[in-house]
Amino acid sequence: MSAFLMSVAVPVFAMTHQQRIACAMTAGNCLDEAKALEKEIMEIKNEIKMHANESPEYINKMENT
Repeated sequence: MSAFLMSVAVPVFAMTHQQRIACAMTAGNCLDEAKALEKEIMEIKNEIKMHANESPEYINKMENT
């Protein structure tokens, strides 16, 4: 089992320092994007809740703008 785990981890050990930094930066950017998208989704959900009782005419007007 340990031999298998080491064989899978070899590519990580073979990375240069610059490759590791680039990988970490990319992962950080993805996490930042995920947080931004999560925040935007929450804002949209809150906006939907606020206007849940609006008239169909108002909703159509908002969709067209």
